Amino acid sequence: MPAGWAPTLPRMILHMSGISRLARINFSLRGHYLLRNQVADEMAVDWVTGACLLTRRDAWNSVGGMTTRWFMYAEDLDYCLRLGDAGWRVVLLGSTEAEHAAGLSSAGNDGRIRTEWIVNLAELYDLHFGRARAKRVAWRAVVASGFLARSAIARSAYDRRRFRAYGHAVARSAKGKR
Repeated sequence: MPAGWAPTLPRMILHMSGISRLARINFSLRGHYLLRNQVADEMAVDWVTGACLLTRRDAWNSVGGMTTRWFMYAEDLDYCLRLGDAGWRVVLLGSTEAEHAAGLSSAGNDGRIRTEWIVNLAELYDLHFGRARAKRVAWRAVVASGFLARSAIARSAYDRRRFRAYGHAVARSAKGKR
């Protein structure tokens, strides 16, 4: 159910710490991602995945469509955030279903693309919310720490490597490296 709210620093703290899982009890604790148990039939959100997105032509034209700045993993968030800024509503229809072969377009790559989503999300944060350097550094510290903590408690070696790679990728992105 890829949809949710803007990746602001407070929301990423809630998400990366796991506190957002309590949002079913207290909606103010929602993090960046909408969790399956938080979905309503129709609800306003900040973003929905581009994998299954319907949009009005006049909405698309009013914000210039999706950016080509990122190949994958942030262009849909950016598009939806710009729609919201322009006064359009982004709505998730929870009763609809679509099948998406997640990761299929990046299968067989050297592994770098697997971390690209978090680097792109960091750049998106900088673009929309991180005008102050301290906010950018804090956001990356929260996200990197969250992934590194997850790698420490992950059950499988695969998850440990994956979370560590995400943590290192977002930390490197603070230095302008990929």
